[in-house]
Amino acid sequence: MKQIPTLRRGSGFHRSQAGLSLVELMVGVAIGLFIVAGAATVVSTQLADTRRLTLESQIQQDLRATMDIMTRNFRTSGAWALASNGVWSPQNSTVAFNPNTGLTIAPDGTTKLSSALASGGAAVGTAVGFRLHTDAAGHGVLQQQYSAAGWQDLTDVSTVSITGFSVNFDPVAGTPTTIQLSCPNLCPVTNDRSCWPTVQLRQVTIQIIGTSITDPSVQRQMQSTVRLRNDQIVNNMPNPAGPLCPP
Repeated sequence: MKQIPTLRRGSGFHRSQAGLSLVELMVGVAIGLFIVAGAATVVSTQLADTRRLTLESQIQQDLRATMDIMTRNFRTSGAWALASNGVWSPQNSTVAFNPNTGLTIAPDGTTKLSSALASGGAAVGTAVGFRLHTDAAGHGVLQQQYSAAGWQDLTDVSTVSITGFSVNFDPVAGTPTTIQLSCPNLCPVTNDRSCWPTVQLRQVTIQIIGTSITDPSVQRQMQSTVRLRNDQIVNNMPNPAGPLCPP
């Protein structure tokens, strides 16, 4: 049997040493810190992007819901339950005018439009108002009013501050498109067509700009063009309540 030699102190056999030097340890720690810092930066960026995306979604949803309410009210402006009274017939020789076609857009002194009063809406003949209001904290909020009722908030002031609101007639701001109707006779005094009735084809563009309450750098803008379904007939005769055309 072959014998395994026994290692003795002082013999020619030496046990190998294992371990890291101080320099190697410091290099390893530095590399680990760089990796941790990079991972922390990626996580922080992802969290910031997620937060910003959440804020953008909240503002977008708030503005979209508000725009839908305003668009629906403008489209139903001029609703009239007695519309048949505005059509001439042998049984209805006295043609009535739609009393709900009024639409007033008033500037607020800052080149924006603070209110748009539209007839119609939830109830026939009920005036509907929209305005940009500034609360005690200086945040802008869009409000809605039905007839004599108080103003109610449409946008969530804890989420978004409305920084811009405007309503303008198209295609020319502040002026609806007017088409003149024909009459069989000219005006008796001026002998022209100035007294003939006109139809106003009304189309408005609504624009809303909102900024996040918690992060002012997050801002969204929404715009919608609405065609009012009930055109307004204007009687240009000396007696607005009388016949549309000169005799």
